[in-house]
Amino acid sequence: MKAPDTKTILNISLIIGIVLIGKKVLEKFGVLESAEDKIAKDLDLGAGSDVTDTTNNAPPGLALAPNYWISIFRNINKTLKAQKKNLLTGKQIKAFLTFEPERPITKFDFATITKGDGILKGIFNTNKLIVLQKKAGVKEGFENSYLNLAYLIYNAKGILKDNPEIVNSAFQKLNSRAKVSYLSSIFSRAYNTDLQTYLASFLNETEISKIANYLKNKKLV
Repeated sequence: MKAPDTKTILNISLIIGIVLIGKKVLEKFGVLESAEDKIAKDLDLGAGSDVTDTTNNAPPGLALAPNYWISIFRNINKTLKAQKKNLLTGKQIKAFLTFEPERPITKFDFATITKGDGILKGIFNTNKLIVLQKKAGVKEGFENSYLNLAYLIYNAKGILKDNPEIVNSAFQKLNSRAKVSYLSSIFSRAYNTDLQTYLASFLNETEISKIANYLKNKKLV
């Protein structure tokens, strides 16, 4: 088979270049959906939606809103009040938000990183925890579990290599949208950045879609 001559190679390269530039132009003007647009859609916080929407049809991404958990429990109490039933107490809400911080989970066993200077336990014995506790306003013991997940997610973004599996595992540990929202609240206070924005800064489209699916399948509380 005869190898293509220089002119043919240049023409092919020019065509590819035009196609790629055209794609970028179309993405810029919203004609084509870019990877960034896809990520924003998958983790949509419900722009134009009411953050107090706790119905089954509410955008799953609302769970990433730091104050969504407040709306969830507030609406539960509204329903209980209308039914003339006892409202949820602070202690009961705390029970709904508490999770098992060291329970092994699918595909990533947190127990394997709690030995020695492991992240999950090790943070409790470092000055970094004290700093993060102050920044996040963490006072309750159960909140340390969330602070550790926030710490894990934050450090999953590496300088040379990211670790999306840790992020997946963190979301798998939280079985409700209320808990995800509470994690978002702790994360935003500890690191002065929005959890959704941080995830989109280093996870690719496939990894973001996994998280979006986790959110879709979680119950409210």
